[in-house]
Amino acid sequence: MRTIKAALALVAVLAVAACTARPHAEGEGEVVRDGMLRVRLPGNCAAPEGCEPGYRLFDSTFSQWVPLLGDVRAEHAELVVTVQGGWRQLSDAEADRHGYPPDAQAIEVESYQVRSVIPYRRFLLEQANRYTRREFGCELLWDVSFSWLIDESHTSLIVRMTDMTDEQNEPFLELRYDGNSGELLGERVDPAGLDPCRRT
Repeated sequence: MRTIKAALALVAVLAVAACTARPHAEGEGEVVRDGMLRVRLPGNCAAPEGCEPGYRLFDSTFSQWVPLLGDVRAEHAELVVTVQGGWRQLSDAEADRHGYPPDAQAIEVESYQVRSVIPYRRFLLEQANRYTRREFGCELLWDVSFSWLIDESHTSLIVRMTDMTDEQNEPFLELRYDGNSGELLGERVDPAGLDPCRRT
């Protein structure tokens, strides 16, 4: 049996990004952002006072992130959240202690709302394996990427499997799941009618 190749490249972009999928009404000096919460545990620590976990809010494509400060809980890692707070310039000591880039701006979190209950990565990989075996009779050696989306009715977790060996067309299979119930909300194959197992 072939296995899904999870080639993840969650690049830590240093730019401060607007990690939001929806517009929010913000008061003066207030920041409200949706994002996927990720936790970076301290490794080699150069700070004399010791290091602490670094909390990062990733945008819907995991290409940009914003540092978070304040009362954020590690148990909510890999969940979609909406944070509310204000911008604050990090000191060098704070950046070192949390593993953030120098001179970065962070969101000082006053409160946040958890929008999903299923940690995304393991769940999506397992569901993708089950779906391709059931629908196509194989598992795929295709590159895997993740995203998320909040709309009026769902917080969605999305996995896309792309055939990177076909550089011109890059055919893909995309699956979208409810981030709270785990229900399959939709699937998309491009080009339409593609049998991915016949191509591998």
